[in-house]
Amino acid sequence: MRNRAIANNLMSYAIEMGVLNANPLKAVKWTKPKVSEEIDVRVVANPDQAARLLSAVATHGELGERLVAFFGCMC
Repeated sequence: MRNRAIANNLMSYAIEMGVLNANPLKAVKWTKPKVSEEIDVRVVANPDQAARLLSAVATHGELGERLVAFFGCMC
């Protein structure tokens, strides 16, 4: 959705500058994709897996410390 809005603004600017006569995006049919609100527990790490991931990442020195913070926030 965001990329389409950016492209649409770009086309509007091109029309203002005289590069285009009309917005070609108007001819493209687009519908918003369906988004599932349900979380599939089969693909999400459980607390034990998350703890093991963070422990393993922590062994990689300074970069590992940063990644622990990154993955910890995601968990």
